Amino acid sequence: MTITPQGNLTLSNIEAVVTCVSSGLGIGCVGLWHVKSSLEKGQVVELFRKSRPDPLAVKIYFPSRDLQPKKVRVFIDYLLEMKKNNFFEA
Repeated sequence: MTITPQGNLTLSNIEAVVTCVSSGLGIGCVGLWHVKSSLEKGQVVELFRKSRPDPLAVKIYFPSRDLQPKKVRVFIDYLLEMKKNNFFEA
């Protein structure tokens, strides 16, 4: 089956992309974690699964634990917890 896309909507906001895709306005390219619940609910479907890019490693660099602002530590702990719970996994 061949489908020729119509239109040329370009968005730079991930939430707007997800909203448009969920509303049936077209296809979008976002991280799976942005549409995880929509996929589970059947609101969207994944296209081109075999063409997924390889995952990218995330590294966090900071100058010193002694001088680290609390909000930085909270953010790092949040990311580590998300990773532990496989939030970023497909």
